[in-house]
Amino acid sequence: MILILSHGNATVESGFSVNGSILVENLHEQSVVAQRLAYDSVTAAGGITSVNIDKSMMNYVRSSRGRYMDELKRKRDEQSAEDRKRQERKRAAEAI
Repeated sequence: MILILSHGNATVESGFSVNGSILVENLHEQSVVAQRLAYDSVTAAGGITSVNIDKSMMNYVRSSRGRYMDELKRKRDEQSAEDRKRQERKRAAEAI
């Protein structure tokens, strides 16, 4: 595969450097996407001092812990379902 960048893609090229600066070892893909989304939103708003913080944004941030815990529970449930399926396949293979 070949990636060709023309001279008119300065924003794309600067995006690569931003992505490189946020990459840390053991960082999940969702975290990188979320950080990049936040960075692009702040940049589009005109910088950190130009971001309009309203009541709905504050409420969203206040409830973030609950959403995080819900997501952890969902992932645990998915993992346990996968483990059960794996155990059933193992039992079926042993029975055969």
